[in-house]
Amino acid sequence: MSGQPLMLGGTTPAYIHHRSTRAKAGNPPVNQNLEPVIYATCECCRGISIDTLVLPGGHRVPIKYQWEKRVKFSNNRCLLCSSLYQRAVGLDIHQGSLVLRPKHSVLLSPKPYAELITYSGDSSDCFHRMIPLYTVEGDPAQEIGVPLLHEWLNTSSDRSFEIVNHWINACDKNHDCLSEDLWLNTGIGAAARLIDVSKIGDTMDVRIVEFSKAETRPRYATLSYCWGVDPSSAYSTTLSSLKARKERLSYVTLPLTIQHAIDIARNLKLRYLWVDALCIIQDSEDDWKTEAAKMGSIYARSYLTIAVDSAQGANEGCFNIRKEFRVSFCESKCTLADGRESVLYIPVDKIRYPPPPRERKNEPLSQRGWTLQERMLSPRVLHYTAQQLYWECRSRPRLEEESFAFCCKDPLVSFGGISYNGSRGLIRRLNLDDPRDKVLAVWYLDLISKDYSGRKLRFATDTLSAISGMATLVNTKLKSEYLAGMWLDGLEWALLWFRTPSENSLPRKEQGQYVAPSWSWASVSGPVSWRLGIRYPNAPPRFVIEEAMVKLSGDDTFGAVEKGSLKINGFLVHARLAKLGPKTNVIVNDWVLAGVSLDYSESVGPVSLLLLFNPPGGKHFYMLLRQVEEQPEKYCRVGLLVNDFSVHEDPVSTRQAVTII
Repeated sequence: MSGQPLMLGGTTPAYIHHRSTRAKAGNPPVNQNLEPVIYATCECCRGISIDTLVLPGGHRVPIKYQWEKRVKFSNNRCLLCSSLYQRAVGLDIHQGSLVLRPKHSVLLSPKPYAELITYSGDSSDCFHRMIPLYTVEGDPAQEIGVPLLHEWLNTSSDRSFEIVNHWINACDKNHDCLSEDLWLNTGIGAAARLIDVSKIGDTMDVRIVEFSKAETRPRYATLSYCWGVDPSSAYSTTLSSLKARKERLSYVTLPLTIQHAIDIARNLKLRYLWVDALCIIQDSEDDWKTEAAKMGSIYARSYLTIAVDSAQGANEGCFNIRKEFRVSFCESKCTLADGRESVLYIPVDKIRYPPPPRERKNEPLSQRGWTLQERMLSPRVLHYTAQQLYWECRSRPRLEEESFAFCCKDPLVSFGGISYNGSRGLIRRLNLDDPRDKVLAVWYLDLISKDYSGRKLRFATDTLSAISGMATLVNTKLKSEYLAGMWLDGLEWALLWFRTPSENSLPRKEQGQYVAPSWSWASVSGPVSWRLGIRYPNAPPRFVIEEAMVKLSGDDTFGAVEKGSLKINGFLVHARLAKLGPKTNVIVNDWVLAGVSLDYSESVGPVSLLLLFNPPGGKHFYMLLRQVEEQPEKYCRVGLLVNDFSVHEDPVSTRQAVTII
């Protein structure tokens, strides 16, 4: 957790601590001495109640000079005053009030909450901030819908599903996330099978439904999850089990994650669910290739994707009870007009979640290769993380417990100072008016470099198949030939990729199934990046691409390949790789050149340098090539060299055509 918890009396930490427990569907939240530290408050704040919040004008709060005096000059400051002041900081505040609201139709809350309204000198110019309220079991505030303090601990609670339904309804009414039709122009079909989650008789059992190509698919949810280190084939659909599963699929034989996904779909009134292990015939290569090519389309056309971020395997389930959850509350006790005692709990500092992108990035789901396009292409994603529910749609994200209050004038809320404009899915990021250079930058720098290349795949041969859907969509803008993860348009600059790990961590190249030609980033395992900064008019490429081709291994234009080649005409310099101390260097004649980035841990020996770019006054960029032993007339790429030295001007440099495979 970032930052230190606030202290009571200078010694006692003010936070709630709840041990991690994974909850099953329907289980009540576990309460392990869930009690917040309570702060004494000023007379004004101590009087906050459901009675005062509904008064005309609400519950009056201190004006600017009173807040500043209490926050800055008082040793016994009121923490709730401080919190209210901080939420309105930067505004020229002259007065303010807290008003009880039943719910917010567009933003977070389907439950009553407090709205902080602050006014500047011009009374017509007001700002609205949303502040959560909580109470305890049996309190009068519960009767009007104020949520219980312990309810937000369990992501399988009724309140959690109420929040999710609120998010869905708000998105349906106020966004156009489901209206995008870019994918329909690709010509790729829909899923062949869905799971009908309707209960069979008095059991929890479900069944698989098959559709013809011409049939319109009903509304369905998709599941994005980790199979696990050693996924069991017992629950996967096979050629022999498909017929029986079309009649009945036993709920209790399914792993916990899929059981929970079925429960979630039922709670959200969705009849159909798509799960890869069940809807693709796992022992049929033909069915797998056909349905895998549709994967992007399946997620893009779904009503909602259920993302199980925190589970490492299919047997762990979706639901969690929050752990390491720290937040300080102000308790406001009051006697109501009818004589009953009531208590409200108001968060007085930011809820200390890890920032959502960092939280998701560290979750198991964000480490898997296939799940990137599942998230980027889905119109709406419901994340089940270790800490909370998190909603993401093509218009905006939401946390279950938003740490920032909202300002109605803000076009898009940010959490922890991080803007989420970039997380709204791939479709919204590929604007129709974007220049081609920007689309290519999104592909190479945002998708491949920053995210996808660092993810893990069970089978290296899935490297291209796992992003086929994203490539299909990107090509609706580029209309360019696709070459094993790269585009013919701008290919000269795309060849400037390099591995990001240090030389000491480079793996040795293993002999195995073919993934991609050596000139493609997809030929290496691990993170890659690009040197695209030299793309200037005064730095044209110093080579000519005479021919570029790949042979597909199936019908998917953007899927796996069997082989590929690149014929380039340019300056070639003979050199050798040598180990000098801890570093590998290139030696040309007697010149030792640093700046080598190897694709794999290469043995020393002869190499050739192919000049790519030499911008005026800048670095020189060379592709490192090595002759293929079995085919000496062909070369394979082994790395990239960036150096000040102009080796192509040396007499040993020749201009010739080379074929790189």
